[in-house]
Amino acid sequence: MAYEDVTLSDHTLRVFKLKPTNQRNEPPVVTAVAAQPNGSLLAMTGEDHDIHTWNIRTRRLVKKLNGHFDWIRRVTFSPDGRVLASAGNDRRILFWDTQSWNQMFEAARHQQAFMKTAFDTPGKYLATTGFEPDFRIYDTVSDQLLFRLIYPSEDMRTVAFLPMEVALPPAFAMGLCEFGIFPLASNCTTFGHIDKESD
Repeated sequence: MAYEDVTLSDHTLRVFKLKPTNQRNEPPVVTAVAAQPNGSLLAMTGEDHDIHTWNIRTRRLVKKLNGHFDWIRRVTFSPDGRVLASAGNDRRILFWDTQSWNQMFEAARHQQAFMKTAFDTPGKYLATTGFEPDFRIYDTVSDQLLFRLIYPSEDMRTVAFLPMEVALPPAFAMGLCEFGIFPLASNCTTFGHIDKESD
């Protein structure tokens, strides 16, 4: 990986470049980038199946993580920055310790590729969506599947958490945002949805 400063419109940009990996001497496509909250790390990943972690302050490569077998679509730091979750086309979620850079564990393999992963505010839970009808929440401490819900869609693009350990499930490619409130500290769930007409 290479680094350089580039001036554009009177602004200096820090550019991080991955090394070429193919016969045409082209760098791999970058598919996901994540910044460590309140930290100095930047995680980059893409079609080379590796995760490149870069120290923004020292401008040095910290670690290259190997573990995926296909394109990685998402890298996500936990809110405290101690865990990095990665997921992609190989249908796997890997959890990495950002202190030792050891792989902590692998979540159960899904049927299709991932599109989005999201940590809750405390960093205990990870929600996942992708090209399958499953919406899942994992407990990242116990390595257990906490919640699973089947939707009538195989194209779920995003997911988010609201404050206070409440999950906001997926938005779909069909213009539908399914709104379900899941208080994770209890067994209570409530459902609703928001329809959006196509423009």
